[in-house]
Amino acid sequence: MDDAKISGLTAGTPTATDTFPFQRGGTANFSASGSSMGAGTILMPYVAPGTSGNVLTSNGTIWTSAANSAANGWIAVTDTWTYASPSTLTVASGAQTKYSDYCKIMFDQHGVTKKFYGKATANTTLTVYAGTDFVVENTAIYPITNIYYSNAANPIGFPSSFNYTPAITPSVGTYTSIRYLDMYFSVKEKILKLIFSFDGTCNNTPDSFTVSLPISVSVILLVFPCIVNTTMAGRIICNAPSSIIISPLTGTFAAATFQGASGIFECKL
Repeated sequence: MDDAKISGLTAGTPTATDTFPFQRGGTANFSASGSSMGAGTILMPYVAPGTSGNVLTSNGTIWTSAANSAANGWIAVTDTWTYASPSTLTVASGAQTKYSDYCKIMFDQHGVTKKFYGKATANTTLTVYAGTDFVVENTAIYPITNIYYSNAANPIGFPSSFNYTPAITPSVGTYTSIRYLDMYFSVKEKILKLIFSFDGTCNNTPDSFTVSLPISVSVILLVFPCIVNTTMAGRIICNAPSSIIISPLTGTFAAATFQGASGIFECKL
């Protein structure tokens, strides 16, 4: 091994352009892409340590110093994601085996850290859900960077719920104005939970309101009573896959200055 000693080293941080001679001939220099030998030259891998707590991460080509995402529930993605629509992304092949249904995803775009629930609806397509809080923008203008996904229940920084604006349709008449609208949803273990409260002015006395859902559902799992017109007992009926029907237990939404409902609904995705 004495013949392989490196000479000429000095204190400091080496770079990819630094070259070190061997005592018996040949040179060594640092490279981020790994080590190889040939023609008397050895490429020595070197990665700057970066921030305290970082770990070595490989993308299959080079090693980098990256944040230990596993410690906060997030897994880094090195693939390129591109815009397909405001609610869909084109991703690398194999999405349906890599991403679990309604996993959490996070990335930076247009100066904002965006977060969604994600479902691989095709081999190279992720459909994302964040209500009205976030949308996917054209990546030709605003590239996506710093991509992560998570199967953890509560990865650090992921919101407990998302806001959304539904379509609300009375069985007769029309809503001429909506005074108050508070709708938000969450997903846990493939169960959609919707918490809602709304009221407004209708030009008739409908017996129900149909409210669109932020994610399509399959079958009802839990039914909760709701309150209609502030004081009347009501019910929620699943109108799978894309809406619920809210109605009084008896009669109609009585003529009132404001007509609406509030309650909680859960169902299986």
